[in-house]
Amino acid sequence: MTSPTSHLSLQLPDGVIYRNADYTIKCLRNLDAVEAEGGRWNEIALQSPQRLPMLSHAWVTAHFSYLTAVPGSWCILFAYKGDQLVGALPLSLGTRKRFGQSLSSLATPFGDHILSVDFALASGYERETMEVLLEALAAALGKKLELRFRRLHSASPALAFAGIGIPKWLAVKNVDGTGSYLSISGTMDAYKNSLSSNFRKNLRKSAKKLAELSEVRFDFKRSDSTSASDLDSFLQLEASGWKGREKTAILGSPAVESFYHDLTLQLKQLGWLEWHLLSVAGKPIAAQMATRLERTLVVMKIAYDETFSHVSPGNLLFEKTVERAYEDGDTDEINCLTDMAWHRNWKMEQRPYYDLTMYPRTAGSLLSTIISSAASSIMRRSTMAVKVSRFLRAGRSGSNDD
Repeated sequence: MTSPTSHLSLQLPDGVIYRNADYTIKCLRNLDAVEAEGGRWNEIALQSPQRLPMLSHAWVTAHFSYLTAVPGSWCILFAYKGDQLVGALPLSLGTRKRFGQSLSSLATPFGDHILSVDFALASGYERETMEVLLEALAAALGKKLELRFRRLHSASPALAFAGIGIPKWLAVKNVDGTGSYLSISGTMDAYKNSLSSNFRKNLRKSAKKLAELSEVRFDFKRSDSTSASDLDSFLQLEASGWKGREKTAILGSPAVESFYHDLTLQLKQLGWLEWHLLSVAGKPIAAQMATRLERTLVVMKIAYDETFSHVSPGNLLFEKTVERAYEDGDTDEINCLTDMAWHRNWKMEQRPYYDLTMYPRTAGSLLSTIISSAASSIMRRSTMAVKVSRFLRAGRSGSNDD
């Protein structure tokens, strides 16, 4: 009943596509033009309730620069109230057939290196800005369109407003897995005592073995003390293990490697980037690539040296990360984004993530909504075996895996 999305058959014009008494909506398709809005866009992302770096200009533009398969298949909508930027919405553009009719198919970017991309909405303007952006899309493309979001954070304003109803739009929401996070509250001693006695025992054994090695060092670098060599060390460490053998490491793809070089440079300039390292004799044996958005620490990527697995370097580095969060008092949450087997040992909480598809309210949209909801349910059931396989595969890779 539907056909695959075509990315070249839908175009939105550059420049102003909509205006009312209060708002102007611009569509930009050139990264140089987008750059002028980067500062304010990043500020909006920083203050968003999701506290995710993927909402930022930095992450989205790095993705569009290196990881978009079809050049010209994207655009970014900017919403202005007067002269003030109050919203941004990056989109991949395409069309597809549904019941023999062509449908404009829009989606926020999603893939192995970008997820949870959402409306970036300035505080205090969330609902009205989102409604104007949706109105602009319907005015520019007509009502035969769909707008898809993948794996939205549960704090997404789009989810909240879809739940209470958006005028002239219908929405379908489906659960898309969970992500692990650790709330930093109480004391470190109380938290550690909440962990299983067997896991605490294993941590003590690992720490004792680590102490027997030479020149053991933990480093926690924030943006002003980071350098490009930190990424290079991380990439070598990641490629040394099973990801390198299975050709899924970052170094296995020049485009992905360029993406992370660009991304980490931008995150460093914003003051968001952190590197967490455990080294022995000057050689990193475990590393975490992270961002800090206000009081939320997001652990984006992890890697460790499998030849040191007997000392559980990933677990010991994460333990120091948690200790540091308690000691410094500057962190409310450590967000690990995904749901992995090793998270269970640390008694992390689980946050649901959601897919959201929106349609302009028309005579046929209710039928489309019902069919899409049913199709999504069938797809989730049919892919359950794959998800279980991935979960078990993640668990076999050692103490830490991203």
